[in-house]
Amino acid sequence: MNPVRLAFLALGAALGSYLPFAVLIQTEKGFDPIAIGLIGAAGGTLAILGAPVWGHLGDVTLGRRRVLQLASVAGAVLLVLYGLVDLPLAGAGLWLMAGLFISTLNPTVDAVGVVVTEGGSRSSFARLRVLLSLGFGVITIGVGVLYSALGYGAAPFVAGAAFIVVALAATRLANPRRDAAAGASAGRRGGSAAAAFAAQPRLPFVLLTFALGMMGMITVFGWLPLRLAELGGDPSVVALAAGLEALAEVPAFLVAGFVAARIGPRATYLVSATVMGLCVIGIALLADPALMVALRAVNGVAYAGMTVASVLALGRLLPASLQSTAQSLSAMMGGVVSIALGVAGGAIYQLAGGPALFAVTGALTLIGALLAVLTLPGRERPRAPLSPGASSG
Repeated sequence: MNPVRLAFLALGAALGSYLPFAVLIQTEKGFDPIAIGLIGAAGGTLAILGAPVWGHLGDVTLGRRRVLQLASVAGAVLLVLYGLVDLPLAGAGLWLMAGLFISTLNPTVDAVGVVVTEGGSRSSFARLRVLLSLGFGVITIGVGVLYSALGYGAAPFVAGAAFIVVALAATRLANPRRDAAAGASAGRRGGSAAAAFAAQPRLPFVLLTFALGMMGMITVFGWLPLRLAELGGDPSVVALAAGLEALAEVPAFLVAGFVAARIGPRATYLVSATVMGLCVIGIALLADPALMVALRAVNGVAYAGMTVASVLALGRLLPASLQSTAQSLSAMMGGVVSIALGVAGGAIYQLAGGPALFAVTGALTLIGALLAVLTLPGRERPRAPLSPGASSG
């Protein structure tokens, strides 16, 4: 298999082996919703601090292949140690450190995909990104059956093995370090992140759009498993919800790539984030696990559109030499949202219940959809051909 395709597929499988069950893995360790929220906030803080560092390492110093290898191996070791430790404070520390390394994997592999498809059709990246969702969905449903038999205590060990596979898959990737990124960041405080903001003044507003758009998605991903468990769902139900969402993304990514090529990232994000916000509000109104699972599958379609639109928007707004940095800054917004949801979300869930949390974050996602109209690039207009007597110089 093509090494880039293999890296996307392996990473999807590794993330699917534990992320859909994260809140339940922590519940089994004895953490309540407020404690889980605080761990999420701390993890978001680390992700924010780490994002510009990872972007600089991928674009300027180590290269993207080596970042993928380093982060995968470190994440694997820390997750296994988390599974072995029974002390809550030590376990929380290991979980956070694992998250710090794992947080760079998705934006780094996205950067690899954007660069290798540069110059191809606008749907080329979507055809790569669909492999991550495919690996995620298949593995999530499979390990859900496994965890039903063994319990969530097996999850850190399964995930650790899966991330080692990611490191092995990355060994065949090219490892360019971009001279342009190094030159742009040379002598500049803040490295390649500062270079990205200098190159694109619109970037802060774009990142705000992404942060609001992520509100509902991260809430459903993080807190719906606990809500399903409250309503009687076992690990296989939790896995089915996450797995069907990921599998729904498979055709949706292909369609989103086709659509974004024709209507542009702005319109694609607007429609997709609107659907996402309405789905999250719909989940707030439901109490039937089966209907929640079905609605989460629709959520996956919206997520695919938002992902393709955001990655292609950054690909348009910043040069290829700064794409690890660009995608890391986008992922950093997930850290910002995790802090907000950790500080307020856990308390809202414990005091007012899951439906209240879903309703609030669904509304914020709709605001992010509207903001996209002002911040994201629209459809690329074809260049007008030169008139017969025009000069090309």
